[in-house]
Amino acid sequence: MKRAALWIVLLISVAGIFALNYFSIPLHDELGYAFWEQAMPKTGPVARVSSFADIVKEQYLCYFAPGGNGRVFVHGIVAAFSACKAYLAFDICNTGAWCLLVWLIMRFAGISKVTVVKYLCAFLALFYLAWFAEPCCQNSAYAVNYLWPTTMGVAVLTTWKRW
Repeated sequence: MKRAALWIVLLISVAGIFALNYFSIPLHDELGYAFWEQAMPKTGPVARVSSFADIVKEQYLCYFAPGGNGRVFVHGIVAAFSACKAYLAFDICNTGAWCLLVWLIMRFAGISKVTVVKYLCAFLALFYLAWFAEPCCQNSAYAVNYLWPTTMGVAVLTTWKRW
């Protein structure tokens, strides 16, 4: 019974995070990276980025533009999701990254036996600190720049701690 309750809570939390991702509309960076010259002020009609070569060219131009930044790889990922209109794929990937982060933090904290109460405490604490307090977690530019690397970093630390 306890195991079934844990799976129910887990499925509800995954569905909730997915719903938050799914019902978040693409805005700012997602739309900017889907079109040419996103780093420059836009006036008039702007062409949509439509191929991998376009993404590479756009990121190259963005990197060398005045005020550009070095986050070419992660912004290229955002551009790929946006240019291909793969918003559902992003929602699935971001939900997975979020759930993996909760699990990794629990592992890093030394919680070996997951119970409903422990999971809910970890999930709600992380939800409050990283999603509610900073509501752009579902924004793909935020997720790819911060949430996904945090998940990777905690994965490395969790693995390193085990050695």
